[in-house]
Amino acid sequence: MIKRFKNKTFVVTFLTMVAAFVYQLLGLFEITPAITQDQSTQFLLLIVNILGAVGVLLDPTTPGIKDGVK
Repeated sequence: MIKRFKNKTFVVTFLTMVAAFVYQLLGLFEITPAITQDQSTQFLLLIVNILGAVGVLLDPTTPGIKDGVK
């Protein structure tokens, strides 16, 4: 499991799923957070775009995006 958290693609996907889960849970209990889900999604996408632009998420010098977990 620790190997998966070393894979940057997995970490971005995992954080997105956690954010969606939190908003679904809040919606289930009818709690309205101060920031909307759309605003938080836009913020996450901004961060992902910045990291992708500087080459942090995917290293173009290595083949594939495997994480070594079978």
